[in-house]
Amino acid sequence: MSEPAPPWSRLHPLSLVVNLGPRAFAVLRGSWPLLVAMFVGNPLGSSGLADVSVLLVFGLLTVSSTVVHFLTLRYRAHDGKLEIKSGLVSRKVRVLDANRIQNVELARNVLHRVFGLVEVRVETASGREVEGLLSALTEPDAAALIVALRRTAPVASVVPDDVVWVNSPTELIAYGTTVSRWGLALAIVGGGFELLPAIRPEQLPGMFGSISGAATLVFALSGAWVLGVGGVLVRHWGFRLVRRGDVLVAEEGLFTRRQVQIRRGKVQQVEVIDTPIGRWGGFVTVTVDTAAAGQEEQGAVQSEVTLPFVPRDRVGAIVGTFLPTVDLGARLDHLSPPHPASLTRARIAAVWQGVAVLGVAVAVAGGWGALAGLLLPIWWVGAGLEHRTAGWHLGNGVIVSRLGWWRRVTSLAELRKVQSSDFVQGLLMRRWGLARVVVRVAGAGLVLPALGEEDARRLHERLVAADASAGGPSPVSAAP
Repeated sequence: MSEPAPPWSRLHPLSLVVNLGPRAFAVLRGSWPLLVAMFVGNPLGSSGLADVSVLLVFGLLTVSSTVVHFLTLRYRAHDGKLEIKSGLVSRKVRVLDANRIQNVELARNVLHRVFGLVEVRVETASGREVEGLLSALTEPDAAALIVALRRTAPVASVVPDDVVWVNSPTELIAYGTTVSRWGLALAIVGGGFELLPAIRPEQLPGMFGSISGAATLVFALSGAWVLGVGGVLVRHWGFRLVRRGDVLVAEEGLFTRRQVQIRRGKVQQVEVIDTPIGRWGGFVTVTVDTAAAGQEEQGAVQSEVTLPFVPRDRVGAIVGTFLPTVDLGARLDHLSPPHPASLTRARIAAVWQGVAVLGVAVAVAGGWGALAGLLLPIWWVGAGLEHRTAGWHLGNGVIVSRLGWWRRVTSLAELRKVQSSDFVQGLLMRRWGLARVVVRVAGAGLVLPALGEEDARRLHERLVAADASAGGPSPVSAAP
């Protein structure tokens, strides 16, 4: 007999302030062209009044949605389920089974911390958004909610105990140097080129041939790099990973403090990312994915947990923390290579890509575009290096795939969590007797290097067999 349902709870009244601030900032950030037009143009003219009217409409919509969200949202934990209802005109009731929860995130931005509140995000595997979002609860209410759900799905308490890993600011800076920000640098340089129509032709040689012009370019590139490192410090400041029983808790953030709680049984895939700077500095980055929808930041889906800086000699222990049933041993250093014929295919593909880029460069820049031909030998060598570092392994309850040379990514997943396996073979791969196997787990997946057709077929059949969940010895040959 189930217990009587508890009364519905509501958000803290200060959630109006906590939520309205970030939402208003997001509106202003997205309306910066209107703001520029208002200040540069005539704010009292007809166009200026139209811009002000548009901003007022967006502002009123933001305020009204925040107020409606606070007035209508109710939640409760009952019988091992989290129930959330909201909406004024269109009412919505969402029920989340605690056994289906992939991870729980506690976020505290500056306003949350000032008022002693916390945002609770409960994620399952049902979509690409946060299924349970409670934007402002008191810390005791958040802790009580987690305890209520713990009856059927143990989740870590607010105060964890066993510290597994901590990153210092120096280590975060080292990690930040590996995060590419060339897109921002190119945007800065591109913005400079937008000014070219306002410059007289006779001024160009002096501007771009002078020391000041070169210094401007260097400043733009180095500034983008510094911004990238600063962004890493802000996001991952004070990173620590702790363990309580079967739950792992990662906490990080300078202004917005983010705490993610993951049951080890919910981990679907672990990736070990190795960059040239990391190889020189002796460290890697480890990311962890569950079946929940990852955060989106700058258009990219982020993993649930990222360990920015992990020394190479600790990789096995860290991976074992998230995948306790996996015994890696020395497998990460002794993977089976791809099929030898895949090297020839990769080099042919590199040549075709180089010729295509060369043709476009010549068509756009004329004779100067012929310099793009210098990239051909680089791509040729790069194809050989990627073939040399690629590898795979199947057995001991785990499947491993390593791809890439410049940014070397080693993906690991438990065999018992494999959802499906794809046997992929295009026209050129059939010509060379090659094939690829794509392995999918809930919310993630990994691609194996090109294998011989027969080995890839046996591997595919092994993965789709009924005994794949047992993780027993693989009948596939160790080296294709």
